Formats: sequence, C-alpha cells, structure tokens
Amino acid sequence: MEKQALNIIWLKRDLRLQDHEGFFRAEASPLDYLVVYIFDEHLLKGPDCSLRHHQFVYHSLLDLNKQLAPYEREIKICYGESAKVFNFFARNYTIKQVFSYKESGTQRTWDRDKEVEQLFKLKDIKWVPELAPLPTAYIHEPWNITTLERSMMGDMNNYPEPIVDVMQSASVARKKIWAYLSTLLVQQENARILKKHTQR
Repeated sequence: MEKQALNIIWLKRDLRLQDHEGFFRAEASPLDYLVVYIFDEHLLKGPDCSLRHHQFVYHSLLDLNKQLAPYEREIKICYGESAKVFNFFARNYTIKQVFSYKESGTQRTWDRDKEVEQLFKLKDIKWVPELAPLPTAYIHEPWNITTLERSMMGDMNNYPEPIVDVMQSASVARKKIWAYLSTLLVQQENARILKKHTQR
C-alpha cells in the first residue's frame, strides 16, 4: 500500500498559530500536513525544565487545538525521543518537508536537532528550519539585520518589518498601568492591604 505524502509542522517553542512561517508554508503547499509537538524525554530531564513548565506547555497545546478544531486540524502531542518520533511518522507516511523554527537553545536542543537532521538526511526528508540562515544574535529581531547581511541570505532579504513597534507599545502599556495605579480606588485598596498586613 502506498503511503500518503505529506509535510509536517514541528512546533518547538513557537506555540502560536498567527505570524507563523511554518503554517504559512504548509498551507501554501498542495500537500496535506500534520502539526506535531514532541515532549522529548531527554529535554524533560534537563535542568531548565520543571513540572510547572511542562503543564503550561501542555495546556497551551490544548488551547491551540481548540482554536484549530473548526479547521479540522489538531496538534499531535507526542512523547519520546524526537528522532524516534519522526522515524515513526516516516514509517507511516512519505514525509516531504518538515517546517520548524531555528532555536537559540541549549546544548540538549542542539544535540536533538543534529540527531533529527541525520534522520531526515537518511530518509530524504527536506528540513526547512525558518530563520536558519540568520545569525543567532538576530533570532529574536530578524528585521535588524544589515542590508549587506540581507543580500547574502536569500529569502531573508525580504523579511518583513514587525507589525507592532515593541518599544512604543511598551511605553503605551506602562502609561496605562501607571494611570490606573494613580486612581483613587487603587490607592484606597493599597492602603487597606498595607494596613491589614502591617498591624500588630
């Protein structure tokens, strides 16, 4: 029986549905696609992980699945070694491309990605890590690369400017917060709490 050909969106730390290059590319492709998140057992044992963190990620995935339900899509939540998970999908499907974001992570995530990359090469799967040509220093602000660097990076030459001015938005938010803190109601509540917890 011929296996179904498809693409995979590999979610890592990019748990969102909007402004996501992987979803954009997958939707633009004529092939169907799966969305996958892997709780990698090696990463779960890392010093930078905790039960609270895993719970937050899990509930975030459930929330994203609620948003995807009207489109008859869901994130496949997997547990195990990432390479073994992708090997499972490769046995059941003909995977053409995997879309994911490049990370500025830890040695553990680097080792995971190298192991997965070897599997993809073995299985003739094209891995399309978004922002891959970008220097790590610019991962979170790709629009700040110089004109010369843009000219050397192919698709990155047309990377769009941010939709929101972060500094301006932060300034507006701070002004709103301080304005609220200055209201009589907040001042009265502050005084009540202070009195309650400082009385002896």
